[in-house]
Amino acid sequence: LNLASNNFSGTISTKMGDLEDLTELKLQFNQFEGTIPSAIEFLSDLRNVDLSFNFLSGIMPDEVCDLKSSSFLFLTLASDCGGSLPQVECHCCSSCETGYR
Repeated sequence: LNLASNNFSGTISTKMGDLEDLTELKLQFNQFEGTIPSAIEFLSDLRNVDLSFNFLSGIMPDEVCDLKSSSFLFLTLASDCGGSLPQVECHCCSSCETGYR
């Protein structure tokens, strides 16, 4: 599911966890805000997730990190966890961007 660069705003819905066959979740370069929903943990077929360049905040849910570490096929997890003031705290991200701040 590639929804990158669409100027979407609001929060990422917990209903995202209902998309069980999803292998990619590309939401980068939008204006999503709030926290990253732990419902992503139910997407066991994920290979790539990019949540960078949004206005998300908080901590990457442990459930998402657990999913990444339990699957050798889950290759990329990107968020705005880089720079001197990271927006998202993430100990399991494979790519940390500086985001819009």
